[in-house]
Amino acid sequence: MSDVYDASSRLTASWFFENARELFGVVSPEGLILEINPAWTALTGWMPEELLGRNLLSLLHADSRDPVVEMGRKLTRDGDVPSRMQMRCADDRWVWLEGSARRGPQGEMMGMLRDVTEEYRRAEALQHASQVEKLLSQTAGVGLWRYDPRTEEILWSAEWTAMLAAAGISMKTPEEFVQVCHPDDFEHVLATITAAVEQGHAGAFNHRMRAADGRWIWVRAHVHAEPAAEGVHVVHGISQDVTELAEARGEAEAQFQRLKIALQAANAAVVEIGYDEPFLWTSSGFDDLVGQSMTYAQARATVWPFVHPDDATTVGTAVGSWLDGGPVEPLDVRILLPGGAERWVQVFSEIQKDVAGRWRRSIHLIKDVDQRKRQELALVEAEKAAQAATEAKSQFLANMSHELRTPMNGVLGVLHLLKGQELPPQARSMIDEALSCGGMLQALLDDIVDFSRLEADRLELANEPVDAHAVLEGVAAMLRQKAEEKGLALTLEMGALPPWIAGDALRLRQCLFNLIGNAVKFTREGSVTVRTMTRTAVDGPRLRFEVEDTGIGISAEVQAVLFERFQQADTSTTRRFGGSGLGLAITRKLVEMMGGEVGVISASGQGATFWFELPVEEIEPPVPEGAAEAAVLNGCRVLVVEDNPTNRMIATKMLESLGAIASVAEDGEQGVEAALGGDFDLILMDIQMPRLDGMEATRRIRASASSAASTPIIALTANVLAHQCESYLAAGMDGVVGKPISPARLLREISRLVQPPPTAGKHEIAYAVAR
Repeated sequence: MSDVYDASSRLTASWFFENARELFGVVSPEGLILEINPAWTALTGWMPEELLGRNLLSLLHADSRDPVVEMGRKLTRDGDVPSRMQMRCADDRWVWLEGSARRGPQGEMMGMLRDVTEEYRRAEALQHASQVEKLLSQTAGVGLWRYDPRTEEILWSAEWTAMLAAAGISMKTPEEFVQVCHPDDFEHVLATITAAVEQGHAGAFNHRMRAADGRWIWVRAHVHAEPAAEGVHVVHGISQDVTELAEARGEAEAQFQRLKIALQAANAAVVEIGYDEPFLWTSSGFDDLVGQSMTYAQARATVWPFVHPDDATTVGTAVGSWLDGGPVEPLDVRILLPGGAERWVQVFSEIQKDVAGRWRRSIHLIKDVDQRKRQELALVEAEKAAQAATEAKSQFLANMSHELRTPMNGVLGVLHLLKGQELPPQARSMIDEALSCGGMLQALLDDIVDFSRLEADRLELANEPVDAHAVLEGVAAMLRQKAEEKGLALTLEMGALPPWIAGDALRLRQCLFNLIGNAVKFTREGSVTVRTMTRTAVDGPRLRFEVEDTGIGISAEVQAVLFERFQQADTSTTRRFGGSGLGLAITRKLVEMMGGEVGVISASGQGATFWFELPVEEIEPPVPEGAAEAAVLNGCRVLVVEDNPTNRMIATKMLESLGAIASVAEDGEQGVEAALGGDFDLILMDIQMPRLDGMEATRRIRASASSAASTPIIALTANVLAHQCESYLAAGMDGVVGKPISPARLLREISRLVQPPPTAGKHEIAYAVAR
């Protein structure tokens, strides 16, 4: 029986060698092909005479040579190994082969390979993950078997018998096979075996068998029939364990379905392009997303055919950078749909290269981002419109300030000059009243200018010694006459305060002036009481100011918006009491900039208490300053460059009344000529002038080689918004005095330039002077 089986097995093996679809071959220890079966020619196109004696490595892809060499080493050590390689065919196609190899008696490599090219490509396209590739690269054991229907016996080769025993499976009879075969597979298996036994038909089938531990083992079997006595056939078969491949295929299919669902949910598509061999794969949603299909030649082009022409340069530049080894970043581009509509997409790309840096494969995820992108573009346009509106507002404020301040400078300047003349008491009183009204109008303009600076975050705070007591008493002194005229009692209740604190005296004075001035303005009868105190907080000592009045009071609804810009208790308030509605908004901004907080306690008809608190840092008193300002202009030679005759006359008279020697120029060109030809201690420069404006005139003076290049230059202008003052300083000016010109303000600025304070910065100076 054993001899018959051995002979029959040899016959079966010989038949399979000649007729099997799998590739059988023998390779010498040196790597030369010694023997092949006909399947090699059928698959690769190489004739036997072209293969026999040829080195196996010469047929392999560069990426497969090292693994095959390593496989040979393992074969020498272990005796049998799985194998996987990529081989070039006679027509330059590449095929993937998988199988197993054993070491022969002379050290030769005997192996079986099967074509897994399509399976390999399908697995890569579906999953794009290393796990599937790993599973597909492993080869299961292969075994021979024989079924004789006359004896009802199934005989297995030694290798297969060992594999079955390891799985706890016994299949020596058809009955045992039925017990382990999956019920869903048995009908097909039975039909194939019956056709082979009764009719001699060859066939193939896949089936599952249950191992002792309950798992299912997938098997692929090929059978052929050998005629026997009594009109039946003996069935010869070759079986292969394909469990891992089947499971991998199932997992790949499941992942593909999950990927398909995810792409549909994200309104996206995937494109995969092979470069070392022509290959193109697109996901099912690609055509719907871009509105057309794509050929391999189109896919390999630098710019895909559906990309918007206006974005072609962007795509070309990006791809060129990728080819040069640059980082692969996502691209936002437009695509043109067949109907002419545009759609924004975002393209994510992954480039795989070989060892030489050549592209092997690229994978691209195209995602529909049309709605999001259009919203982003709409926001950009809205931001541009908002910026344009801000610029328009700034320009409007600049124009309004200039147009109002220019005539005001003439009116108030003449009044200041008249006040210095010998006048009857009644005339002097009328001039004082006119100057007071002009001061109120100027205060309104200053509120607008200050708020513009605050909105643009261009207001800078000084950090200098401040006598809070003196600041408060000075503000009270300025407002006491107005309070007395209304019959109001203005009282100061001064708590214990540090003698000197670090801060900005100008801005502290402005906050107090706004709050106390409002209290006096809105109180018809009664009193206004100002209190000061210090208290200890978690973050350190704080200085608190309270302004309590017996005025009209404020309802809770109005309090909620009272510190917003252009807000007052009601519209009738503006008509009755005047004001811009910016004072409290400016006060809040200033207090917050100084690290404090502001608020109000009030009820309608019950008066109000406005308060603000500031962090306080006690410092040493400042060093006393020297000579009085009044002596600064004695003999000082000043050039006045001003195109407006009235303003020119006022500035000249003011300077002469202060002891200066004044010269004039009527425009910027005359001013440059006079400055370069004269010897002046100071230049007062108007900004807006015909032929040559004040900033360009200043630049020319600064660029000259004469001594005038270092002469202090003060801007005289009605345009005193924050960004405007910065531009004057950038042009080379040293300070700014806003119009209408006040003699005291002009004198302070001139004094500063004659003997500048050591800690003052240009921006601090410019903003303070503009006030």
